[in-house]
Order: sequence, then structure tokens, then C-alpha cells
Amino acid sequence: MALTVTADEVAGLVRLLAFDPWSLTHAERRLLRHAHGADQQQWLPRLTQLVEPPPPGANFPAFLLAMPPFADLKDGIGKARAVTDLDTATADRLQRFVDRYRDWLAG
Repeated sequence: MALTVTADEVAGLVRLLAFDPWSLTHAERRLLRHAHGADQQQWLPRLTQLVEPPPPGANFPAFLLAMPPFADLKDGIGKARAVTDLDTATADRLQRFVDRYRDWLAG
């Protein structure tokens, strides 16, 4: 069964995400993940090179870095490809992001 979501639904979820990402239901989180599949494919492999082990798993919501609420973190990452390319403050913020959202899609 194909998952469908409208642009308005995604925009509403992104607005909720800005206030409290944990307030979204599991189904809403999955809808966002589905709607941002290209962002997930772009960010997940890169993210695994930017944080301390263990690396984020396949279900980690790396696509969140493409969302407006996380724009400042994305900007801090810039073109970095390895943790050594990040300044200490950004590396710490990114590690906290990964640690905090590791189970976000699990419900």
C-alpha cells in the first residue's frame, strides 16, 4: 500500500516539529520520513561520518537536518565530511542531536 501525503499535511507537521518534535505521533513522524526520503538518503550516509560511534542506524531520522527547525545545525555542518571538519561546538551539538533523536522514529 502506497503512503500518500499532501504538501499541506507536510507543512503542518513541520510547523509542529518546530514547537516540539516529540509531540508528533509515530504515524506523523513516519509521514515526514516518507515525504523527505531524498533528504534521508542524502544525510544519513554523511551523518554516519560526522559523529562518534555507534553510527546512526538506518532508521535514524537524518532527514530532520533538512527541516527548518534544524537549519542552524545544518548550517554549522556546512560542507563537512568528517567529524574532524567540524568545529568543537558544532560537533558537540550534532552528537547531542544524534543521541536525542536516535529513537525518534521508533515511537
